Amino acid sequence: MSLLQKATKPEPTKSPIILTLCGEAGSGKSSLASTFPNAFIIRTGGEAMPRDIANAPDELPPLGGKKLENGSWDESELFDQLVALLKEDHAYKTLIVDSITGLEDLFVQAILDVQPPKQKSMNAAGNGFGSAWDIVAGKHGRLRKAAEMLRTRRGMNVVFIGHVEVDRVDPPDGVAYTKYNLQLNKKTAPIYVNNSCCVAFLKQDRIIMEGGKAQTSDDRVLVVETTPANVSKNRLGIVGNLKVQKGVNPFAEYINGTKGE
Repeated sequence: MSLLQKATKPEPTKSPIILTLCGEAGSGKSSLASTFPNAFIIRTGGEAMPRDIANAPDELPPLGGKKLENGSWDESELFDQLVALLKEDHAYKTLIVDSITGLEDLFVQAILDVQPPKQKSMNAAGNGFGSAWDIVAGKHGRLRKAAEMLRTRRGMNVVFIGHVEVDRVDPPDGVAYTKYNLQLNKKTAPIYVNNSCCVAFLKQDRIIMEGGKAQTSDDRVLVVETTPANVSKNRLGIVGNLKVQKGVNPFAEYINGTKGE
């Protein structure tokens, strides 16, 4: 039998998901992430879990407190937790990282802290010409690789929480427009977009009133389809926006990788 004659149709997978969840400050990202089962959270300094969450995830002290002898941040504070989740016995089913935006700030500051006075910028640090951003992207890549190992080896969902900013987009085949993108360096953002099962943008619902005037409501929706307005996509077969209800996981019917399983 030839090699190609052995080819088969892929079977629906039941693997957990890797989700990048983004939105503006106060939109409810942390609350939504906490609806994932049996969660452990790695927080960066400045991020806090809302006090009204009934089932808050377990956590260690937020990242940023452990220092090296030179005074810069000791990133083993992050990677030691990832190794423990991978190797130690535990019952956690979800890892939440809140936030990848804050994590990038820690990576950047750790680089700048050890630069000579004339190289205290990311464009000048290291070998110059912005090469320090490659170092930052490499560190994010290690985190993303660890997430994949937790998903495949330990059966854990991974939720990356990120803040957003408004960028100008100049497409070569159309007019310029603005878009919500992850608040990350352009070398880092694709790490959390290209290979995620879903990139979800959390926002307030908007109602178009008579006369074309838009009005926001207190309801939240998750945008998970590709749109020019914001970074979003999914590989879960979800069509349309997902309604968000407090304390309810909007991915409940998709969380094992296939709708309805």
